Amino acid sequence: MYDDGAPLVDRLRVVRDLMAREAALSFVPTVEAFLARHDPAAFGAEERTVFAEVQASAGAREQVVRLVEQLDTSTLRIELAHLAERFGWMTPEDFRGLAVDGVRQLLARTLTSELVDVTCEITKHEAVGDAFHSADLPDGLFRRAEGLRLVTCLAPPDPALNARLLAALDDRDESVRAWAAYALSRRLPLDDATRVFLAHRAEDESAEVRERVRWMLRVEERPSEPLRQARR
Repeated sequence: MYDDGAPLVDRLRVVRDLMAREAALSFVPTVEAFLARHDPAAFGAEERTVFAEVQASAGAREQVVRLVEQLDTSTLRIELAHLAERFGWMTPEDFRGLAVDGVRQLLARTLTSELVDVTCEITKHEAVGDAFHSADLPDGLFRRAEGLRLVTCLAPPDPALNARLLAALDDRDESVRAWAAYALSRRLPLDDATRVFLAHRAEDESAEVRERVRWMLRVEERPSEPLRQARR
């Protein structure tokens, strides 16, 4: 499967044979990695024929779908669900619904590094930030570096989120300020009010925060008059 010199159709036959085994679930990470490198949408006629045989693997389908239904929200569940979606065993709409529901469940739980890892893994497979607003995010996320890492991965486009990230730039904890600055740097272009606030944070005592803030101010090609005044 990892031999790039071998014909793709032959490697797909290996996938087909693996998914036909009783222990098909044990090969899910390998197959998932393979499909991440080879998009079925780009398959030729011969490859599509073999891929259809994989899709028709009733035993594998039953195992994967049943486990997706039984598992709690986790990295394994989202990987299995993504594989099911790639094979046509789950509709894109159902997969997105599962991802959104999973993040909602995680937001209601106590914040841990593992919880953030799972959230970030979900967003790698499905961008669900547009399903959330600033009001959906607990205040506690903005007081801890791990919480701001989650916010960065989720990336709700709601403009109201900027004010909460700016408030985190006043935190005493350098790691909180650093993650807040990083989250903001992924939300460009920023509105004038946010940029003016950033201009007053360009001398942060943390070199990491300072450089991140200054970078955001530099990338604005045409600074507004309020921003020029703030810089002066």
